[in-house]
Amino acid sequence: MKKLLFIALFLSFGFSAFALTFDAGGGTINAYSSLRLFWQYQNIDIDRDAATAVDYNRGSLPIGAQSNSRLGFTFAKDNYGAQIEFGLNLVDEGSTLRLANFNYGFTGIGKFTVGLQPSLTGTDSFFSQKLNSNVRGGDDGASGIGGLATERHAAITFSLEKNLASIQLIPTALYTNAIDAAGTNAAYSNTSNQQLIPIISLGFDGSKALEVPVRVGLTYANFTGVADNATNPKDEETFDVSAFIVSAVGNPTFGPLTVTLAGFYSYNGNVFGEVKGWDGGSWGSGLNGSVGAITGFQNNGKAGEIRDIRAFGAAAEVKFKASDTITAVLGGGFQQFSYDKHQIADEDIANFGIYANSTIKLGSVFSITPEIDYLSLESTANNTAKGTDKLSAIIVGAQLRLDI
Repeated sequence: MKKLLFIALFLSFGFSAFALTFDAGGGTINAYSSLRLFWQYQNIDIDRDAATAVDYNRGSLPIGAQSNSRLGFTFAKDNYGAQIEFGLNLVDEGSTLRLANFNYGFTGIGKFTVGLQPSLTGTDSFFSQKLNSNVRGGDDGASGIGGLATERHAAITFSLEKNLASIQLIPTALYTNAIDAAGTNAAYSNTSNQQLIPIISLGFDGSKALEVPVRVGLTYANFTGVADNATNPKDEETFDVSAFIVSAVGNPTFGPLTVTLAGFYSYNGNVFGEVKGWDGGSWGSGLNGSVGAITGFQNNGKAGEIRDIRAFGAAAEVKFKASDTITAVLGGGFQQFSYDKHQIADEDIANFGIYANSTIKLGSVFSITPEIDYLSLESTANNTAKGTDKLSAIIVGAQLRLDI
């Protein structure tokens, strides 16, 4: 919305010299905003495996605003609190609701949070990769090369004091349809999911309560896939499926150096939208969390069988604070997808990437980050043919950021 864009710019530029804190009804309202502009040159090379496919090589120079530019407000009074945050899509002049939650704290014990909030397993916020594989998307944060994207869910969360431990119940539907009947060997149609229990997520964060910079997360779901038999639609088949992601991240500091190490293991975890990968399509959509590089679960041509998808990855980053105004970063990682053997697709595919950048502060609220990225990605062409498509990308550019 144009009005939201105007408000964000007004807050960012008009009040940059003042504290954005207001008294309201005995409580306190804090306003914040982050405007993230970018330009990047990207050279993309795609090598298609199929004999009839056309290889792809071209460069482009996208310029614009990242969709994770944001405007938010927090409210606090006694033991109550609330937060609402909008993502500003400056290209389409629209907005998305990123966060909207209410919390109540129990002094010395912890707090309940209800509403739209971040997941407990994502690790991308710990990494400093600024440019994005998805043009006008958000900071990638090593997503797709060993990092996990942080999804936001409507959820109920109870966290102990200082977030030492958390449990989150997510009653909403899965990120993507778990049973995928696409492909030449499909035997089912009209697929759907029946979620048996809410998605359950557990988290441990020792950074504040124990001063140990380690965080661990686990997300689990159990559901049933339902589908009609393609040859006899009156026959309904059911598929029992479990899915989980476990992640860990640590970021100890040694003087001017901060070292971040993260890893994850996923079993059918693409249904949560956090395991990103290349879907084999055009590069315009970048990395895609809905497919996790493999298009959902596909049957083996046998009733009641599901092709389970496994993925694991690791990422590392070293950040050097040269001064109060200059920070240098070198990072990278890899991830691999493996899934049950099937005659129409390879068994394993892998992603790899490295990046380097330097953030330069241009005052109290402005910063600019030049960056160079290299990505090497694979896809099985949506599991419809043997062989692996390969993509390599070199991205050079910069992010201009204004934070209040």
